[in-house]
Amino acid sequence: MNANADHGELTLCSTKQHWSSNIALKGLLIGHSGNTSKLLDNMVCRLAMDALVCSEPLMAAVMVKRFSPNIILISADLQGITCLSLIQLLRSDPVASNIPIIVINEWNDRYLGKMAISLGAQACISVPVVSREFVTTIQKVLCIEKVELGPVVGLITDSDRSQAVLSNLVNQLGFQVEVVRLSATPVSLDIIKNKKVSAWVIDVISDNNFDNISAIIDALPVPVLAGLDQPPEKNITLSRVDLLKISRWETRIKNKLSALLN
Repeated sequence: MNANADHGELTLCSTKQHWSSNIALKGLLIGHSGNTSKLLDNMVCRLAMDALVCSEPLMAAVMVKRFSPNIILISADLQGITCLSLIQLLRSDPVASNIPIIVINEWNDRYLGKMAISLGAQACISVPVVSREFVTTIQKVLCIEKVELGPVVGLITDSDRSQAVLSNLVNQLGFQVEVVRLSATPVSLDIIKNKKVSAWVIDVISDNNFDNISAIIDALPVPVLAGLDQPPEKNITLSRVDLLKISRWETRIKNKLSALLN
């Protein structure tokens, strides 16, 4: 299967491996590019993988034997060996020969895209590694089954960003999200109480909305998490310090949610 092959954006070939979302998958990232931290974030947070970086490509076969990954991601910008040579090396190795390989084609090299597939890679991607398409590609390559989400968590908010970020974190913990979006009109207690949720997460920016909802909190029959600090801004270019702040914020909120729901 090829998608956008003429533009070198995404090239896929089929794989027969199927994985349940309940199995802890492992991914090996070979190379060290400027996108490594973003790749790791996607693999760990959005795909729930155990991830390991191999910065020495010539040690890739050894790392495969030790780590036993379910998928291998190769940065096209390698040192000491070309990306295509590494694919050949892995495909000739008995242990790594059947493990799906995805090439991160950061330079959108059309020749690389065609040759990588012909040498045995399952996909060659030049779409942004933080995009939904990147995550979807890995899911397609591994044929990951749809996640069966658990109980429902209610989210009361008046912020687009808060709704997007917190909904994603709740989903990562295996829960569905029921959103109550606040506006200038006060929300009815009956509307909130009638929602079948296991807990409520409240993140309100407007002072008026906070006044409206604060009187309702004590009347809710399930646990409530409120007073969240705002997530760090995600700009186009992020330093290591920015990424660390975001990671720490996400971990802190996940821990609070886990404690609330368990």
